[in-house]
Amino acid sequence: MAIAELPRRALVYVLAVDLLCVGWLLATARLATPTTRDATVAALLLGCIVLTVEVSRVAIPSGSRLGTVSLDGAWTLSAVVLLSPTAAALVVAAATVYLRIRLAGRDHWYRVIFTVLAMASTYSLASTAYQLTGLPSIASHPSAANLAAVVVCLLGGELVDFVVVGLAIRASDPSIPFLSAIGLRRVGVYATAANLGLAVLVTIAGTVSPLFIVAAIPVVIAVQPLMRYEGLEMAARTDAKTGLMRHETWQQECAVRLSPARDAEDAVIMVDIDHFKRFNDGYGHLAGDKALRTVAGCIAQSIRPQDLVCRFGGEEFAVFLAATSVAEATAVGERIRRAVMLRPAVDAPSSPDNPAPTITVSVGVAAAPGGTALEDLVERADKALYDAKNSGRNQVRQAPGVGGIIPPYR
Repeated sequence: MAIAELPRRALVYVLAVDLLCVGWLLATARLATPTTRDATVAALLLGCIVLTVEVSRVAIPSGSRLGTVSLDGAWTLSAVVLLSPTAAALVVAAATVYLRIRLAGRDHWYRVIFTVLAMASTYSLASTAYQLTGLPSIASHPSAANLAAVVVCLLGGELVDFVVVGLAIRASDPSIPFLSAIGLRRVGVYATAANLGLAVLVTIAGTVSPLFIVAAIPVVIAVQPLMRYEGLEMAARTDAKTGLMRHETWQQECAVRLSPARDAEDAVIMVDIDHFKRFNDGYGHLAGDKALRTVAGCIAQSIRPQDLVCRFGGEEFAVFLAATSVAEATAVGERIRRAVMLRPAVDAPSSPDNPAPTITVSVGVAAAPGGTALEDLVERADKALYDAKNSGRNQVRQAPGVGGIIPPYR
């Protein structure tokens, strides 16, 4: 998305963050001048980043989307403790530009500037926070307090950067789930944990002697493939457009949660976006993708933590609710319908003759005693869903024999 196409809220946020970051970096640059040791450590860290990334790329097939799962944080995070705030910012800025070129490819200039400034500033802030603790070198004075300070500052810098960048992504497209925007889905959490653990080791080695930093190179290279395998597994389990489970994964997860006892009930909710083809034809496939993400987010926010949701196919979603009565499941279905209907219009090209679109969904609910096959539950909920669509859409219907129409919210 070009900068001229950004929503106003996103443009204001990006420009405000850029200005704040520039102000912070200029202010901290006056507080401490980088030393010769800073230059040596910075050169070693940048060299390690280039070496480990290039070695890892050799093992990645051309065009592989998993090559972006990187452990560069092992080096950039350690700059928080090993360098002065200004030197840390310079290392992170240089590393970010290099990684954007080598791993992310071409991108809009405003995104590159925003990412570089945000990362450099948050890591500089974390470095300043560590220096303010006044603690001695962890190598010469190993203690729980010193180790805790290192971990907190490293993790704090990483998380603040995630949130700053994630809020920009959400401002550009509110339909993207917040955890996905800040990169804290399963693979993101694992990568962050690996980066943090390796960064602590690099930090301790670097405080003993800058030359010891290079000893971590084989470890980082060895761990990198594990992150690609984790990324491959997650890609196979997750729908790329919505971030929800794939249908096949959902079936596997549901199979182990079906209640065996006949005196318990399991329920399935089927959700379908109303007039989705007309929506795609009228506003384009990008708007259609936003609609899918919007509905996925509404469903995820409306269900319980233990419930399982997937993109069932096309514009259809499915929710499995273990040990749940039809009345409870219907209440969840109605909560989903209202959440979607009350969301603001999807941001899409509009005109007086073609106003900004709103989204509604039809919902089918079915419940059955424990031991009922998942396929039977889905089939019954699907019939209720089509009953809702044939009865006017934007409503909840229960499977025949267990209830009826739930009046639309007015």
